[in-house]
This record gives sequence, C-alpha cells and structure tokens, in this order.
Amino acid sequence: MLVPGLGQWVRGHPLHATRVLAVGALLGTITWGLGHLGGAGAGFFFALMIILPWWCLQAYEA
Repeated sequence: MLVPGLGQWVRGHPLHATRVLAVGALLGTITWGLGHLGGAGAGFFFALMIILPWWCLQAYEA
C-alpha cells in the first residue's frame, strides 16, 4: 500500500507491478512540475484529483 506496485509484485505479477510503478513515477513527476510551474496549490490539486484516485484503484487491484 505504501509503494505503488508492491502488492502486484508480491502476488507474482512483476510486469503489472513495473507498469504501476512507472505510472506512479510519471504522475509524481507531473505533480512536481506543476508545483514548480503553478505553485504548490496546483500540485496539491493535481495530486488530489488524479493521483489519489489512481492510487486507491491500483491498491484495490493488489
């Protein structure tokens, strides 16, 4: 639950875990970029609207 893709990895789905980890890294990079370009509020908003639901869905799959 703390690391995106860890549950998939533990359950024996390394390819899916790698994809989840890559998407998480991409979303984290976008959030970081938005935080620098648009301010902390923009990064926080993106995290709440996109990353949090994605994280919940990928955790449900694990």
